[in-house]
Amino acid sequence: MTHVLESGFVRSFDGSGRMERRAYWAFFPAALVPPVVFATQVTWFQTELWGIWKLGVLFLLALPLINATRRRLQDTGEDGNSAFYPFMPFVIMWVGYQCILWIGYALALASGGTAFVPVLLIWLLALLVVAPLHIVCLFVSLMITANVMGQLLVASEPGENRYGPNPLESIT
Repeated sequence: MTHVLESGFVRSFDGSGRMERRAYWAFFPAALVPPVVFATQVTWFQTELWGIWKLGVLFLLALPLINATRRRLQDTGEDGNSAFYPFMPFVIMWVGYQCILWIGYALALASGGTAFVPVLLIWLLALLVVAPLHIVCLFVSLMITANVMGQLLVASEPGENRYGPNPLESIT
């Protein structure tokens, strides 16, 4: 159990090296609690800037889990940067929302508030173009996320790989 604590909590902000499968899945629930509690218990709709700060805090709370996932992927011989792929759907959703929002603001400003109907029609056209692309990107990101989650279930690569020695072999 001390090995799990060393692999998870002590090395929370270290993405280098490897982490065995049992240690990762023992650390996973403990690392998942802080970001989930923060995301569900904090009100998000105050101002735009306040929301960005909350996303930053959420990312910092999720960083131990991201780094553990990165080390676990490196243990299987995969690229550790794939640990960021599960967060891509949220980034895509946020960017899509911001694009549609700012396109609407720009069109309203360009018209000076006089041509409401043409601006609304142009904004709806932009929404019809951006929304399908947004959905396709989200679907592709979710497929990649499923692949990354499957890689977390694979056994450790035996021996030493380019990320370091096997954690199971270095204990014994």
